[in-house]
Amino acid sequence: MPARLAEIIAAGEVIERPASAVKEMLENAVDAGATEIEISIVKGGKARIEVNDNGSGIVPQDLPLAIERHATSKIHDEKDLERIRTFGFRGEALASLAAAGELTIESRAIGSDHGMGLRTIPGQPVQDPYPVARATGTTVRFEKLFATVPARRKFLRTDATEKQRVRDIIRVFVIAHPEIGFRFVSDGRMVWNYAPSSLEDRLNEVYPDTPWLPVDLDAVRYRLTGLLSQPQRTHGNGSNIAVFVNRRFVRDPLLRKAVQNGYERHIPPGRWPIGAVFLDVLPEDIDVNVHPAKTEIRFVNPGGMFAEIRGAVRQAIAGHRTPPGRGTGDTNSAIVDPDRTGTVGTPADSPSDAAHYPSSASSARVFSMADARQQATVYRPDPGTLMDQSNLRPLGNLGQRYLLYIEGDSLVIVDQHAAHERVRYDRIVAALDSGDTGPIQELLVPDVFAAEPEELSGFRTGGDWLSRTGFLIESFGPETLRIRAVPQWFRGDPRPAVRETLTELARYKVPAAIEAEAHKVAASLACRGSILSGRNVSVQEQAELLKHLLDTPGADTCPHGRPTFRRMSVGELDRWFGR
Repeated sequence: MPARLAEIIAAGEVIERPASAVKEMLENAVDAGATEIEISIVKGGKARIEVNDNGSGIVPQDLPLAIERHATSKIHDEKDLERIRTFGFRGEALASLAAAGELTIESRAIGSDHGMGLRTIPGQPVQDPYPVARATGTTVRFEKLFATVPARRKFLRTDATEKQRVRDIIRVFVIAHPEIGFRFVSDGRMVWNYAPSSLEDRLNEVYPDTPWLPVDLDAVRYRLTGLLSQPQRTHGNGSNIAVFVNRRFVRDPLLRKAVQNGYERHIPPGRWPIGAVFLDVLPEDIDVNVHPAKTEIRFVNPGGMFAEIRGAVRQAIAGHRTPPGRGTGDTNSAIVDPDRTGTVGTPADSPSDAAHYPSSASSARVFSMADARQQATVYRPDPGTLMDQSNLRPLGNLGQRYLLYIEGDSLVIVDQHAAHERVRYDRIVAALDSGDTGPIQELLVPDVFAAEPEELSGFRTGGDWLSRTGFLIESFGPETLRIRAVPQWFRGDPRPAVRETLTELARYKVPAAIEAEAHKVAASLACRGSILSGRNVSVQEQAELLKHLLDTPGADTCPHGRPTFRRMSVGELDRWFGR
């Protein structure tokens, strides 16, 4: 095989498009210890890519070697492959660039009194190095990608598409290295200009207005750190979660899935968190040399790592939730009567029990919202009344869907159905985990009904599972079932909830399958019979619901991942109204 053809084939494994060229150039800049990096592209990188850094530079005598394939200063023997701590190590990046387009390197090493330059054109002899006047660091200029390989060039996309892919690669480095300043220029226009900062400040620049929760796991042979979005801020795909192993960006499905699974039952199915996680692993426990572009990785013990990372994410979510009524808001604001100036109540120094809330109709009044054709029940609690040791003060029930509260200088809106669903779900799961159904109540008259074939099938497979949640169901004939008792917390007609759950249980052929998917069945059972939208909720019910919600782990979301409440600050409302 001719040497030129071999070079083109090898280069094609590393340089697929402008974005992959940018990746290789940025890795070299980071390895050189740069603290400032500027990336400039023309026509999405197809015409020109230039990366300028202030790193340690290349000594003059090594400059001709830089474009030789497999020439590297980062490893010396095969043992070094077991403890790789740099991004580049195979000596292929610059050689591949030289084979795929016109390449110019200008560099001045630390301690050198001047810089040196080198230019290569595919198919032509390499020019001799020439002196250049420049500061310490390196500039790599790559032009006319695949100009001599039309078969490869025709697969490139539009300038806009290639530019977006370059942006995506740069963003990975921007997040991975907040200590480095990055500038990105496209067709002469500044796109990004990030000064060196902390990870949190850098993420706030990349994803504004995102509430973060820190993740920290110190395992035996690795350390996991990072910042992930709180459950109320998610994305429709996983493109906005970056996973780094020893600061190297990897597309590892196991790690990404471990993070997503940590959010299970906190965000809706199919949604992904935003943020970045950093896995620092002993070099001997991973193999980074399994993919030409080094974007895949192999772990020694992937299964155990998956479970530990998932658990760390779950713990982070549980440890940083701020349920309604437990914020840091000012508790001395007054509740405003919508029809009068002044106030109708102020909080006391100590909370009162929920039972002190007025329960008669005379304690509430209704005002009309004519435009929306909705009603909001506004009641006046006794002066100082709070909702069970919280900082919340009630405003009423809006549209028979939402409970409204004031918390300091914020408005808190609680979805009554989602909140009730979360409370019931946790009770069901607690009964399943402990093996104790808790208090149950026998029905005065057992509810007997003729069961459909699917319901009978579900009873045969999952009747015991259902009884462990507190719903005691018995066979009462060949095609008849009887509901004898329900959990004490259950309210309403049990038959619809039981029948729908039995139908769902029929999907599982063996009890073990139900156990494997227990949280899904429990979520469905919790949903059936919960306080539905469109139903007036009494003041007493509101107080009881909020009390239980505050004591429920993971109260931010229902078991299907939908939010149970939304907190809107005065500042957010000001921005909404353009103040």
